[in-house]
Amino acid sequence: MLGKGFAMNGRKINHKVLFVILFDLLIIVTLVIYFGFIRQPVGVTIDGVYMDHPVEISELNFLDHNGKPFSKKNLQGHWSMLFFGYTSCPMVCPTTMVQLDAMVKLLQQDLPTKQLPQIIFISVDPDKDTSKNLKLFIAKFNPRFIGLRANIMETARLEKELHVTVTGKENINHSMDILLINPQGKVQAYFHFPHRAEALARDYRVIVGN
Repeated sequence: MLGKGFAMNGRKINHKVLFVILFDLLIIVTLVIYFGFIRQPVGVTIDGVYMDHPVEISELNFLDHNGKPFSKKNLQGHWSMLFFGYTSCPMVCPTTMVQLDAMVKLLQQDLPTKQLPQIIFISVDPDKDTSKNLKLFIAKFNPRFIGLRANIMETARLEKELHVTVTGKENINHSMDILLINPQGKVQAYFHFPHRAEALARDYRVIVGN
């Protein structure tokens, strides 16, 4: 069904994907300029931006896909990967989730369970992405993944804080970076689109082992 949708709307989706990729590149450049102190420390080379000085995240007031509260405390004590998107996204969000699932399977081959990252999908369209919709979406990829939603004001605040840009209400465009959160609950790295499971697994091992 997904493949058929791509075939029927190929031209439209290709144009939209091109726009989103260029949009994402603009965000990447903005991040590098904003965080002028960012550099790749000796021994840490990744396909993305490594934060030599991890960035603090303020308190979170979200609900997970089971309707349970999710706060900043849920980010502490382990590594996490955050990805912003919406459940009706035609291509970028589903393909990214597939790559994240494949990455976790690769990491499971040589890392203990306690070192595996928790994968968190944050809805940028909370008015339409109900807890039920999030739960159905998450179940398509990995039942261990976490879906989060909040009211539109809380969502926008977090997007601004983490430099995740979202435009449009019906035809939504959003940054496609995956954010790596360290066990202190701070942003440690940004991984850029397009995402590949092998590269994500490699970069994660490099950072966690550094």
